[in-house]
Parts: sequence; C-alpha cells; structure tokens
Amino acid sequence: MVRITAEEFQSRRGEILTAATRVFARRGCAQATMQDVAAEAGLSVGAIYRYYPSKDDLVQAVFENISDSTRALFAR
Repeated sequence: MVRITAEEFQSRRGEILTAATRVFARRGCAQATMQDVAAEAGLSVGAIYRYYPSKDDLVQAVFENISDSTRALFAR
C-alpha cells in the first residue's frame, strides 16, 4: 500500500469535495451517487470511500465547506 503525506491526503479530500459539490448541484444530493462523484473526480468509488466513509459524510462535508465559504464572504 502506498503511503501519502498529510498534505496529499488533504489535497485529495479537497478534490473530492469539489467534485461532489458539482455533482450535488447538478443532480441533487438524493439522486447523486458515489459513483457519480468518483467519475467527476476521476477516481474509483473505493478511493472516495477512503476519504469519506459514507455518502452522508460527504454530503455533510460539502455543506460545511459551503457554510465556511459563505461565512468568509460575509466576514469580508
């Protein structure tokens, strides 16, 4: 098994989060699948599950990211 650095791990999580945000925006959270997210991110479904153990975890991360971005905009 290949070891990755913490920075690589966080970068990949961010790439998945970006892909999931696009997929959820297009399809809606309920209709989107982890397969859709994997295809958008150019990864396998198994790789997605290494970073986000469930779809619910991924949905929560997307909404937290959107919330953080919105708060930052208002703070400016």
